[in-house]
This record gives sequence, C-alpha cells and structure tokens, in this order.
Amino acid sequence: MASSSSGPSSSSSSSSASSRSPSSSSSYEVFINFRGPATRTNFDVRHQTGSFEFPFQEHQRKYKSDDVERWKNALKEVGKLKGWTLKGDATIEDQSNLVELIVQRALRELKRTPLDECKHPVGIDSHIDKLLPLLNTGFDDVRFVAICGMGGLGKTTIAKAVYNCIFRSFNVSSFLIDVREEASQGNKGFVSLQKRLLKDILDMDEDISNSSQGSKLLEKRLHREKILLILDDVDNYKQLDALAGGINWFGQGCRVIITTRDDHCLNVHKAVKDIKIYKPKELITENYLQLFSLHAFQ
Repeated sequence: MASSSSGPSSSSSSSSASSRSPSSSSSYEVFINFRGPATRTNFDVRHQTGSFEFPFQEHQRKYKSDDVERWKNALKEVGKLKGWTLKGDATIEDQSNLVELIVQRALRELKRTPLDECKHPVGIDSHIDKLLPLLNTGFDDVRFVAICGMGGLGKTTIAKAVYNCIFRSFNVSSFLIDVREEASQGNKGFVSLQKRLLKDILDMDEDISNSSQGSKLLEKRLHREKILLILDDVDNYKQLDALAGGINWFGQGCRVIITTRDDHCLNVHKAVKDIKIYKPKELITENYLQLFSLHAFQ
C-alpha cells in the first residue's frame, strides 16, 4: 500500500459561472492497493470496509475528526464513479498499463481549459438556467439542443458560457466555431472540421480525403467516449450530417449543442435526433442599461 499527499484545486471558469463552480483547495491521503479484491469493490470504497477499514482507524487516531470525515465523504463520492478494473489475476504488466492509462487520462484532463467569454456577460445567467434543464447532464441518454435566433443575439456567447459550466462532466469535449464559414469551402472545409473534431475528441490526426470518409470515421469512433460537442453557427443540414450524423453516433451521456440563425435547417433532423430548441430573447431594458453603463464608464 502506498500513501502520498497532494493539494488539488479547481477554479471558477468564468464570472458568469462562479456561483456554479466554487473554487476549493484541500490536502488528503491517497491509498492505492493493487493486491486485494476489496479495493475493486465499490462497497468497500464507499463504506471504508475491507482493506480501507484499518487505515481509517489509524487516521482517526492521528488526524482531526473533521478531516477524516471529509476524506470519508470524498471516498463515498468516488465509490459512485465508474473506473477501470483490475482482475484478480492481474500481472505486474497489467498494473503498470493501468497506471499509465490513468496518468494519460489525468494529463488530458489537465490540458482542458474553459473557453474565453465576453467581458461583460450581462443577462447570461438566465440563459444558462434555462438551458441546463434541457441538457440535463445527469441522464445517460443522448441529447441534441439547438440555440436559435438572429445574428448578434449572443448565441455563441451563451454556448460558451454553458460549455464552461458543464464541460468537466464529460470525458472529452469539442467546440467547433464558425461551422458555416468553414463548410462554405466545400469538401475541404468539411474535412477540416472533421479533423478538428477527431483531434479534440480522440487526440488523433487522421488522413481524411473526403467528407464521406470522415463521417464514417466519426460514426465509428465517437461512441467510445462521453462527449460534449458544440457546433457553432450551423446553417445547413449537411453540416449536421457530416459532423453529428445521428444519435447512434454517440455513446451514453453525450450532449450536442448547436447554434444557428435559422431553425429550418434543423427540420430534417428534428424527428430523428429529437432536437430541443431554445430561442433566447433580446435583453430587457434593465440589461441594456447595465451593458451600456459597463461599456460607457469602464
């Protein structure tokens, strides 16, 4: 059994999401045991029984009761999570490979950062509050949500704010901005978008010659991960076909957010994908005055 100390911290992704993502910092003990089957049993993790029982009895003698209780609560949460399992006959090589897998996953998580948001996100919280129930990230189904409205309404800003609120709930994420502009280049543009998506999701640089090949590759690969995908400024159903062809492309818990000026381009897909539509309203007078003040007197 090995023990080490570390102090992870997480910070709010933006001013608009500060109330949803409070920063925190703590020190804790980490125990890894590859030998006993108890460590691979969620019950033992959640309730600190089996190989966890004696170390926690020692902790109760050495540390403050508040600290020990916090560690117990943390393990209860960990016990609810899905992870990687080592079989009882696992070899040293199996253990080494698992550690490498976990390290690579941790490094990938550390590389993920929030998107930049507008300087004065006036009224953004109300949009987030309305979109989060539509996305409902607590369920394992696949959901498509479209943010629709005229240009300049702030659809991309809203999508970025929502992304920053929920992206850490997913294994991987991708925000494809200016889909309409990129796709206007024809096959070259579609292929470029597909390559960006594969790079974001799977960290793969694929040699794709045409969009049909890219679509088949995406269909084959996307379902492997719990994905958050944002398709920004879509104006044609062919763009959806090339980048998010169908619900069967995605695995459990995936969410696809689309921003578009015209929801008519979604008509072909509404029945198949069950796309939920959100149409943000213009700022109310109070918000207009607040935004004007922020820009005029900064």
